[in-house]
Amino acid sequence: MIHGGGAQQDGGNLAIRSRRRFGDSARPRLCPSHPLRCLLAVCCTLAAAARLPAEEISFRRDVMPVFFRAGCNSGTCHGAARGKDGFHLSLFGYDPKGDCFRITEEMIGRRVNLASPERSLLLRKSIGAVPHTGGKLFDGDSEYYRTLLAWIESGAKDDAGEVAEVVELELSTEKLSFEATGAQDRLRVVALADDGSRRDVTTLARFHSNNASVADIDADGHVTANGPGDTHVFARFNRFTIGCEVIVLPPVEGFRWPDPPAANYIDELVFDRLRKLRIAPSELCDDETFLRRVTLDLAGRVPTVEEYVAFQSDARPDKRAAKIDQLLADDAFADLWTALWAEQLRVMGANYAPVGTHIKAADAFYEWIRTQLRTDRPLNEFVSEMVSASGSNLINGPANLYTMLVHGPRFDPKAFAADFSQVFLGVQIQCAQCHNHPFDRWTMNDYYGFVSFFTGMKRKPGVEPREQRIYYDTSTPPARNLVDQRPMPAKTLGAVEPVEQNGDPRRALAAWLTSPDNEMFSRNLANRIWAQLLGRGIVEPADDMRVSNPPVNGPLLDALAEHLVASKFSLHHLVREICNSRVYQLSAQPNDSNRGDSRQFSHARLRRLRADVLLDSVVVVTGVPRNFPGFPAGTRAIDYYPRESGTTEGPHFGDPFFETFGRSSRNTICACETKKEPTLSQTLHMAVGETLRSRLSAGGRLKQLVDSKATPGEAIEQLFILSLCRNRRGGFVDAPPPSIRVVCRRGGKFSVRHTRCSRAYATAIEVCALPRRSFCVVLPRPVRTQKGETNMLLRRSILFVLSLGCLQFASWPAGAQYYGPPVGSFQGRQPTLARRPLDRPGALRRNEMPVRNTDSMINEVVTPIPLTENRLEAAKEGVDRQIRDLIEDLRPQMRQLFPDKLEA
Repeated sequence: MIHGGGAQQDGGNLAIRSRRRFGDSARPRLCPSHPLRCLLAVCCTLAAAARLPAEEISFRRDVMPVFFRAGCNSGTCHGAARGKDGFHLSLFGYDPKGDCFRITEEMIGRRVNLASPERSLLLRKSIGAVPHTGGKLFDGDSEYYRTLLAWIESGAKDDAGEVAEVVELELSTEKLSFEATGAQDRLRVVALADDGSRRDVTTLARFHSNNASVADIDADGHVTANGPGDTHVFARFNRFTIGCEVIVLPPVEGFRWPDPPAANYIDELVFDRLRKLRIAPSELCDDETFLRRVTLDLAGRVPTVEEYVAFQSDARPDKRAAKIDQLLADDAFADLWTALWAEQLRVMGANYAPVGTHIKAADAFYEWIRTQLRTDRPLNEFVSEMVSASGSNLINGPANLYTMLVHGPRFDPKAFAADFSQVFLGVQIQCAQCHNHPFDRWTMNDYYGFVSFFTGMKRKPGVEPREQRIYYDTSTPPARNLVDQRPMPAKTLGAVEPVEQNGDPRRALAAWLTSPDNEMFSRNLANRIWAQLLGRGIVEPADDMRVSNPPVNGPLLDALAEHLVASKFSLHHLVREICNSRVYQLSAQPNDSNRGDSRQFSHARLRRLRADVLLDSVVVVTGVPRNFPGFPAGTRAIDYYPRESGTTEGPHFGDPFFETFGRSSRNTICACETKKEPTLSQTLHMAVGETLRSRLSAGGRLKQLVDSKATPGEAIEQLFILSLCRNRRGGFVDAPPPSIRVVCRRGGKFSVRHTRCSRAYATAIEVCALPRRSFCVVLPRPVRTQKGETNMLLRRSILFVLSLGCLQFASWPAGAQYYGPPVGSFQGRQPTLARRPLDRPGALRRNEMPVRNTDSMINEVVTPIPLTENRLEAAKEGVDRQIRDLIEDLRPQMRQLFPDKLEA
């Protein structure tokens, strides 16, 4: 008898029954007694047996990579913490066993259909046959579809035995170089397994670029050059990420390397990189710029007049090296680096409710750090003592590492382990708490093994209420893996085997961490030191060293780390080598080839000073000290840290200057806590804020200059040396010389004029010669007695020089000052100098060029800020509106403060 239907197995007998579900057409079936039954059964069995080895599908080896490639287990899809649309997969497949259960057994018969595999929802959603939030992922004739279909047809099971595990990735090349934009090349990815096998996984890997404006990479591994520069493209497969450096050379015809002299290995490595990129370094900075830069970087203040005169009169060829040695020997160098370490270690104290670290504990920790740095104690010994410290936090200062790195009523080993690795290794492992790190090599086993070093850390009250005693409880069990709850014995990052448990495991941790063989430790220290002196890390951000964030100059970072280890981890030695390099001493003035470079250290970066260094410099210039609550008179801003008593929500600075200029609040250990970006509020604070206004009094620098009976020119000369570490250019003139345009105020309006300003009208304080134009800056001359006139002139001069954007920057090219409205944010871009001519052709009428509005000119004259021309044009309209609104709000106060300078 013949019936329509499909085949199925029933009690061991092959039966063909009718089925019209899903629109299947009727097919004939054979009854059990048909003579052809046995022959058909044998043929099917033989065919299946012959086909099985070729079509055997592994869930972990074949199926999981399809989910990864299609993005199903990414953080934006089903790999999110709570999944998506009721379906959850482990992020990037870190838990294949759980994923197999959720696919096949969580909702039996819904996601996979063993009876009719091609009707499985898993397949139909992937090819867009039914509505899917993620859209169509691949075609029905693709290898991805065939892999999933074959797995479901084979029973949709997890692997029964051991599966070869990927242990490494290889790329077809580690470096690509393109001569022109639009050029292409392809990368191929090979996975190496622990059984020695190799497999091309290019079609299963995922690719991304760190900077698509330089080079992009598509889903198939094709790299396309988009613009000059350098970047990295990455391939990820399984839990591994591997990168390829891409260089796109600029279209420079006849580029000739200037071959600058190299002072040491730093110059050789940086210049070698620049030569490959066809970027010429800037010239060496002048002595004035070097003196100001190195004093700010090593002493945290501007040079004094005496230091300026002595350095300028020194005729020795090695005077720069001698100055570096002098500053390194000064206690101010240790004080500055104490402040930097205190920020990273979150040193602060307060008896605040419900729990707090007493201010005497903070003092003990801070003084211990300062003592170690003043003696140039090897940094590995310095860190090792902190890691293994125990005892009273009032007596043993380094023990406060376990009370301050993570503040709270109880010690949290997970939070502490994450912060510890970020501070001392520059590695962020917190992502591996819930899943394998998506962009680095750290697994959950690595994370919980590292946490186990600190699970036994305990704190208990001491003899007196304000004391805490730090100890390690060896009876505490290790941390457990979040997924399978396996105990994870203490294990260093990247190690295979745990450390030997002989009491306190921190001793083994300290030995591994500070070992000369631990490249993570030495590279992290070298990178942080470089970032402090050059304004940008070789790895940026400096505390985010990972596979997918490679150094911009790997050989340079390796060499710095090697020299740090060779010097027995001497901070002085590495700082001396960096400061003596030509790279450190380059000018900030760019040339045609390096104008767009912000990564390769081809010229000095224009960088705003740290808030504490800026405030100390303001104190030096004005001669009026700043007092801090809880600290003795004369304390510098870099020595001030949160230290207060009383019941508050927590220790804080509570200082508007520090808040405005972005001093670290020490809420976290992130390097981003310290902000150095110029903002509009900083501009207004320097122009009309209390910090400067209160110091323009008769009791400070102003009184000294007036009492000295110096002429206005001599007095203003000292202000320029103090503030900007240079002489005024063009000399002091009562009336500007011919052919020089001046920025001045007349009749309540600012304008750019020819030099027909009478002697009674304005006094020029500086003449600036710039390419293709010259102008000078003038201040209104008040009609007063000679002493009163000098007093008011100096007040305005101090205000002008201090509010000049130059004071805020560690580097400023000679003869280049840009007067433009401030921009609130550079969106991560490096501000550079730009020229905006004040004498536009055709704009002059009757020897006068009116500006677009008074409010804008106020800011142009009072506070110059470096901008790029494109950023200026893009931000012009919005910034003008902000300035108008702010000026309108501040008019009453500004009228009282600057009656002779600003329009009422």
